[in-house]
Amino acid sequence: MLFQPYAADLAARLQVAKNGSVLELACDTGILTRVLRTRLPSTVKLTAD
Repeated sequence: MLFQPYAADLAARLQVAKNGSVLELACDTGILTRVLRTRLPSTVKLTAD
């Protein structure tokens, strides 16, 4: 959970068009993936690898 504040900060800075997409690489713990999914519009395609 040490990364949670950084994940929230990074997600807040991300600017994505409503029909855009995000590719997250090296998503080890999945913390950022979960934060992104809650903060991005549902129309944004999120791919976590």
